[in-house]
Amino acid sequence: MEACYYLLTFDRSQSALSAERVLRPRVPVQVMPTLRQLSVSCGISLRVEREHYPALAAALRDALLSPEEYRLYYVDHTQIKEMKEG
Repeated sequence: MEACYYLLTFDRSQSALSAERVLRPRVPVQVMPTLRQLSVSCGISLRVEREHYPALAAALRDALLSPEEYRLYYVDHTQIKEMKEG
């Protein structure tokens, strides 16, 4: 079975790289290519393992990233589900 994880996608590569710099001190992130199913983004995504979601959620609540800059998805072996704010 494949791992389940969270994925942040971005419209611009610069936004993805900036988000990595901002999040890395608080959340272990991995830069990866955007999944083909989500090709509407710039092509660079940030992967956050499921066990680190509380730290990611806290960072997003603390407005380390503007909600207009990213989309957050939950990825598991059967689906990709967009996570909605609020």
